Amino acid sequence: MRVYYIILSYFENVKYLSHILRIIYSMENNFAKNLKQIRVMNGLSQKELADKLNVSFKTISHWESGYSEPNLFQLIELKKALSVSYEDLLD
Repeated sequence: MRVYYIILSYFENVKYLSHILRIIYSMENNFAKNLKQIRVMNGLSQKELADKLNVSFKTISHWESGYSEPNLFQLIELKKALSVSYEDLLD
């Protein structure tokens, strides 16, 4: 898994790497659980996080329930908004 974080960190501005995220999610889908835990630890509501990311609170709800996942650019913004590493979000 660590090699994916290195690749993602190195190429985080490249569009075509969003398929790498799908591989990561399929290998170990802890993202939904981690996102909710990190959001709560940061004292943010779904609406507050959504506002920071310019998405709807339903989008955050879908991510936290595992119904959908963020694209590469949304993941980058999540990392910045929550001040965490990719490893914290995806591990």
